[in-house]
Amino acid sequence: MTTAEEALLKLAIGDPAFCRGIGDIRVGDADTAIDSGTLALMRLATLVAIGPADPLLHEVIGDALDAGLDSDTIVASLIEVAPTIGINHLVAAAPTLALALGYDLDSRLESLDDPAPAGQYPVTARTREMRDLTNGGTR
Repeated sequence: MTTAEEALLKLAIGDPAFCRGIGDIRVGDADTAIDSGTLALMRLATLVAIGPADPLLHEVIGDALDAGLDSDTIVASLIEVAPTIGINHLVAAAPTLALALGYDLDSRLESLDDPAPAGQYPVTARTREMRDLTNGGTR
């Protein structure tokens, strides 16, 4: 086990051996280990913040579900961290997240009329583009 201080020192100096093995390094003891569900949520929030490739986002959603998290917990967690990761990133990732969680947003989007009824968002060109991308289209 590596202490937090040792890990930060090795990261600060860019220790090549440490950085190569970063996925296998454990900091602290077994009591401080991060459970698989929490790790999946952390990875998911990070991916949403940096604008992930869709296959990786699907993989991490799968990890979260495999860890026993349900879709409500996953989405609620992302909404909670949206001010930190950027709401625009979460909005952009929403169609992919929905698809990975097994939701059919296409039928919901198609039922929205332009202009939007009170309390709903209008179907914009960006919404249509994201809908088309989730249907296998390309940019």
